[in-house]
Amino acid sequence: GIFYMLLKLMRLFELNFFYFCISRYNFFYKRNKIKNTDFSEIKKSLQNKNIALVGNSHRLLRKINRIDIYDAVIRINIIPPKKIHRQVGKRTDFLFLQGSGGTHWLLEKNIPKVWLENASSQTSNYAKGKIFHYPELWEKDLTKALKNNCPTAGVKSIHFLLKILKNPKITLFGFDHKPGNWYKYNFNRLHDYKKEAKFFKSIVKRYKNIKYAL
Repeated sequence: GIFYMLLKLMRLFELNFFYFCISRYNFFYKRNKIKNTDFSEIKKSLQNKNIALVGNSHRLLRKINRIDIYDAVIRINIIPPKKIHRQVGKRTDFLFLQGSGGTHWLLEKNIPKVWLENASSQTSNYAKGKIFHYPELWEKDLTKALKNNCPTAGVKSIHFLLKILKNPKITLFGFDHKPGNWYKYNFNRLHDYKKEAKFFKSIVKRYKNIKYAL
């Protein structure tokens, strides 16, 4: 009733204020890039755990994926709405963001987040809860390895996990290395999906505990 409506209005105000804060209309915009690269807490949470790394391919919706049974669920760019929980689960233990799924997820104070794009890291100054940052040097290394200046959030996520974890146990859901995703068609000509597919396959071949979900 009234309580629900008040919560909804508060959420709407919070969201609009956030978008104002990161817009060009905010003359007090925090342009300094405040970065947190102390990953000890993430390492402790993920080391020796069975991790589900969840991309956003259309294929996710074709069957029921038992994602919530994993020790840790990492989602990329977006938290799934209730209407698709049956296919993709509802847990989100970590959220890895590059902004393409909506920067407003930075407001989820109860979910630890990793911001993946250094060029726009000042946006994360307005994040709520715990926020960590993919180091710029790692981003440059990945760009060099892929020979492409615009890696996707997905490839940055697996690269980040390989950097912080020793022999990680990762099952990959929703990665078909093609343009578009389940929530909108997004063809970014700057991404090189073929190169990223080769990169992922080389990782799966190299690490025995990293695999694609069946």
